[in-house]
Amino acid sequence: MAIHTADLQAQKQVQTTQKDVFERLFEEGEKANQSFRAEVLEKFSEVPTEFTHVWKIQPYTHLRDATAASNTKRLSSGKIYTGTPGYCIEFLVDLNGAVAGSTATHVKAMFKIHSGEYDGLMPWPFYGRIVLTLKNHLYPDKNVQFQIVPRDLSPELLECFAKPQPGLSNKVFGISKVISTPLLENESKGFLLGNCVVLTFAIHPDLDL
Repeated sequence: MAIHTADLQAQKQVQTTQKDVFERLFEEGEKANQSFRAEVLEKFSEVPTEFTHVWKIQPYTHLRDATAASNTKRLSSGKIYTGTPGYCIEFLVDLNGAVAGSTATHVKAMFKIHSGEYDGLMPWPFYGRIVLTLKNHLYPDKNVQFQIVPRDLSPELLECFAKPQPGLSNKVFGISKVISTPLLENESKGFLLGNCVVLTFAIHPDLDL
């Protein structure tokens, strides 16, 4: 009986040792995974921004009402070059996105590529990642952000990013609903401050190049 007890104790000791080894290996694996994830995130954070356009829409209420009464209905940044050389892009904002006949319900943000003087030097189609950010003045962690990755789009939509014909522009492309109007205009939510709304359009390199 004493020998049998000793065998059981030895067996339990082996099982305990194995359990400790497995737990240690699991912990080491988890640490390795966490380290790998952190490394990946760090690498992504190192990807440079090729171009950034910060658009302060102010006074918001006046511009909202003025564009609602106009024929164009949209605010335009005008043609902007992303660099020298660079792409010629126009950013557009519709502050009165709505179903026909109703009052404003949401904000739209769009852009289109124009033919430009550097088109012969630029790679086509345009494959830069476009990141649109609606700034929250009070709570930065609640910024509203969208990412457009042309490479992932259907061939039909990719036409918006093709090389424009000389003197012409491509079709408009963008985010049909960035934020609802009631949420935007509720100043306690932080998106409208001092009658000012801030949108940032950033272009990052194509990671698949």
